This record gives sequence, structure tokens and C-alpha cells, in this order.
Amino acid sequence: MNRNVLPVLVLLFALVSLGSCTKRERHPMASEGLRGEAAVNLKGFHARPTPDGATVGAIFGTITAPLGDTLRAVKVAPDVAEKVEIHRIVQNAAGQMEMRPVPWLALPEDEPVELKPGGLHVMLFGLAAPLQAGKTVRLTLLFQDGGERVLEVPIRDE
Repeated sequence: MNRNVLPVLVLLFALVSLGSCTKRERHPMASEGLRGEAAVNLKGFHARPTPDGATVGAIFGTITAPLGDTLRAVKVAPDVAEKVEIHRIVQNAAGQMEMRPVPWLALPEDEPVELKPGGLHVMLFGLAAPLQAGKTVRLTLLFQDGGERVLEVPIRDE
């Protein structure tokens, strides 16, 4: 009977040893994505006011994902804008700067990703009304892990 127990004990020891080699959660919000709220830090989000008749606007801010993630989509209510996209400013073949949509945005572990004028940003197309200083826009960020974050983005002069 002892000959049968030894292989089982060796296997059990190996499994326990391998389990201790896995990557541990480093951030207290790591499980938040499992409950529907993405484990990301959002800082300085704001939109700039737009003039009367403007059909586009932009939102800026900084996203940090302590465990890494991917921003898959952004949404606003239809009474704010018809379409929302993540954009990047790039130089084209003629040397001119132009905006290009980004299908998704990688968020490296613990590295802030800045959404700013002249770089990555959130574009609002088909504005229903001008973005007015002192008001807010409700923005929803959808992440790869299934989590999402909803925030009230202040509209302010920068």
C-alpha cells in the first residue's frame, strides 16, 4: 500500500509547487472586471467646448490599467453624438498630420496611456448640440475583459 501512496504524494507536491509559480494579482482592484467594472484608473478626463454649429468634438484624459487590458470601444448617448471613435494622429506619406481611427487601444500593465490633443483621443461625430463649458458628457469605456467604466466627463476650457 505504501508503494501506491508515494506516487500520489509526489504528484500532489508537484501540483502545489506549480500553483505557487503562477502570477499573483498585484492590485486590489484586479477582481473588479469580474463584477463588470474594469480595473483601470482614469485621470483628468475632459472635453473641450465646441462652437455653435460644430459637428465634432474630442475627449482627453489618461488611462492606466494596473494589470494591463485593451480598450475595445467607447460609447456616448445618442443625444450627445451619432458616433464615437478612438483616434490617433499620424503623419501621412505627404508629410501631413491626419487622424486615423484605432480599432482598439492596448493598455500595457501599469503604463499610463494619455489621450491628448495631437495624439490619441476620443472623437465625437455628429454632435447633437455644441459641447458647452460647465456641462458634462457621459462616456462609457468598454474593455477586452468584459468590464466597463462609465464616467461623467466635464466640458471645460483647457
